[in-house]
Amino acid sequence: LEQEFTDSQVTRNVTSPNAIFTQGEWVITPEATTAEMSPGVLGDVGPPDPIDLIVQGFTMDRATGAGSLKVTGLGTQILLVESSRDLGQADPWAPLASPALEVDNPDGSVSFNFVDPEAIGETKIFYRVAEAP
Repeated sequence: LEQEFTDSQVTRNVTSPNAIFTQGEWVITPEATTAEMSPGVLGDVGPPDPIDLIVQGFTMDRATGAGSLKVTGLGTQILLVESSRDLGQADPWAPLASPALEVDNPDGSVSFNFVDPEAIGETKIFYRVAEAP
């Protein structure tokens, strides 16, 4: 949940400048309206909108394990390619052993190019692009 505060509600208490904000640096001032700082108090504030990820293309060479997923709608998320041989498992998805190379295309899409040795000779393997942990 993301909240915005005015300068009169919260201050940052640091002794020297740094680029990483931590929760312990922030001090809620006595004048703050703390009821508005609790999740759910502001009403219908829900989770952020999902990304509008669209897979535009997929190619795979079973002989070499070289593949490419072309997608649009990434936004600012950091994503990775995951694979599965059996979607019936409780947790079927696993990141590729070697990360995919992200290539920005002139049309605004992004290609995730990868080599998956586990795909060589496989008759069935699934891929997805998922948000990185």
